[in-house]
Amino acid sequence: YHIAASVNNVSFVRPSISILQAFYNHINGVYEEDLPDHPVYQYNYTGPAPSDKAFVFGTKVKVLDFNTTVQLVYQDISTLFFESHPFHLHGQNFWVVGTGFGTYDPASDPANFN
Repeated sequence: YHIAASVNNVSFVRPSISILQAFYNHINGVYEEDLPDHPVYQYNYTGPAPSDKAFVFGTKVKVLDFNTTVQLVYQDISTLFFESHPFHLHGQNFWVVGTGFGTYDPASDPANFN
C-alpha cells in the first residue's frame, strides 16, 4: 500500500471494485463499516509530522441512514504535504459554517461558527 490522504488516521486503500457497487449488490469483503468517529491517534495536525505517521491502512466507511444530518470537521494536516484534504463533495447539500487556522478545538471553535 502507499500513503494516501487519511480520514481519522485511516489511509484509504482503493478496493478492487466500487464501494457503492459493493454496497448496493451486497458484496462482502470490499470495505469495512468501522471508520472511527474521531482520529484514533491525536497529535498537533498543523505541526511537524509524527515519526510513525500515526495512521493505519484500510477501506473503511461510515454508513448513514437516508436523510441523516451530519457535521464534518475537515482538519487539513501537514503530515503528507502542505495541502492534504481527502474529500471532494459533489451533488450534496452542505454549508460551510466556519473556517480557521490551527488544530480544531471542539470545546471552543463552534462558538465562532456562522
